[in-house]
Amino acid sequence: MLAITEMMIPVNPFSRPGIKLKARKGLVMHYTASRGAPAVNIAKYFAGLQFQHENDSDDDTYASAQYSVDRKSIYRVIPDYEMAYHCGSKTYTAEALNHLGSYPNNSTIGIEMCIEKDGSIHEETFQNAADLAAYLITTYAFPESEIWTHKGVVGWKDCPLPWVQKPSEYERFKKEVNARLHPVIAPSEYRIDVKYNGTALAEKGISRGTDSYTPLRAIAERSRTSVNWDPKLNKGILNSKVMDSSFVINGVGYAKSTEVAAALGLNVKWGGKDSAVGFDEIVHECNVVIGGKTVKGFIRQANSNSYVAVRDAGDAAGATVGWDQETLLSSLNGTALQTTFVYQEVGYAHTREVAAILGLNIKWDGATNTVKLTKE
Repeated sequence: MLAITEMMIPVNPFSRPGIKLKARKGLVMHYTASRGAPAVNIAKYFAGLQFQHENDSDDDTYASAQYSVDRKSIYRVIPDYEMAYHCGSKTYTAEALNHLGSYPNNSTIGIEMCIEKDGSIHEETFQNAADLAAYLITTYAFPESEIWTHKGVVGWKDCPLPWVQKPSEYERFKKEVNARLHPVIAPSEYRIDVKYNGTALAEKGISRGTDSYTPLRAIAERSRTSVNWDPKLNKGILNSKVMDSSFVINGVGYAKSTEVAAALGLNVKWGGKDSAVGFDEIVHECNVVIGGKTVKGFIRQANSNSYVAVRDAGDAAGATVGWDQETLLSSLNGTALQTTFVYQEVGYAHTREVAAILGLNIKWDGATNTVKLTKE
């Protein structure tokens, strides 16, 4: 799958209300109706809606979708766990009401497919959208059968128009997604669980001969590192390192687990054949002092950065600590920590991010292997 380019819209009344999805019941496919416009233009359009004014005499537009897709790119402007304004209506089809609830915006993710100058959906755009749909279904456990068109939700809007005009394309799309969800692998290969710090990834790995292969995007998202696919090299890039062993099956990129472990600075264990692959962080303990109190901390070998246990840091600083099961992010004083990751069932975050939220300065004392967060 193509790398997802983030272009997050600030929370605003017109295109990002900042409301969490109440459920994840389906995907809704759209077309942009803007001939020749690439995905980045659609992302910019949704972002530009924030500059409207609710109290002036102009008519306001409320619109957005989490994703826009074209032949070469995928843009995300709203987090997967937040609602977008992509299928609002005064009326809905009976089937949509039955499957998606009374307000489908709050239970679905919207995907906008860009169209060519002749109004068609290019095959590359079609396949990229299928990759994205399969990824979202796998990642968030959407029901496989709940891939909708905008018209199927509201009944009156001919969107995506090319699929309304040729319904077989919609059926072909669903078959393409299904093929990605249930790939056919050789008899000598096995699907195996892949675990990161003891927790299984949403996407399974592959056992092939004497080697195991790990899904690149799934491990990258769990370890919060970068991943993309270089079309010139035809290789995956993980944590800025080329994965020489990488290959793609039905839109999912894989690489040898040993190569993945080396790129991320992780330990890896595999018992062979149909046993699970286990990745574990390599860390080096350090002291973190906040307000005179010493709390748990360590240096991640993966990036040589220091991390602190969020709950301990909050207790030491007198801050409120939270955890969002949807985003898998810890928070301090209501602010999400984007560098959160879980190690041995404890949530940690980068000391610099913790210091910034708490309004503290950060100092490193190499002699005592201590990170100090102070007001000085």
